[in-house]
Amino acid sequence: MTVLVLLVILIAFLVVVAIVLSVVVYYMRKGIRFVKQVANGEAAKDYFKHQGSSRKQQRGQQQTNRTTRTADGLTIVDNRSPEKANKKIFAQDEGEYVDFTEE
Repeated sequence: MTVLVLLVILIAFLVVVAIVLSVVVYYMRKGIRFVKQVANGEAAKDYFKHQGSSRKQQRGQQQTNRTTRTADGLTIVDNRSPEKANKKIFAQDEGEYVDFTEE
């Protein structure tokens, strides 16, 4: 009977050790990924992106109406916030540089 109890305790101990090791490995891999992102300069962009969004929430939503009149006489009203209207739609590493030539 005591051998069976010791065997159960040993198995339970091994299960707990396996769980702890899996958690440690998970966080180590997460840390390694973060260090790689910092080395590539990607983590800084993500960090400052979150900082900017928290500042926007603190300031509140600013609403401005921008109106534009086309050559045909149509009026276009833009109700988006300045942050949304000025948001870049391409990532920094996308696209290519083209010199502007005036015609």
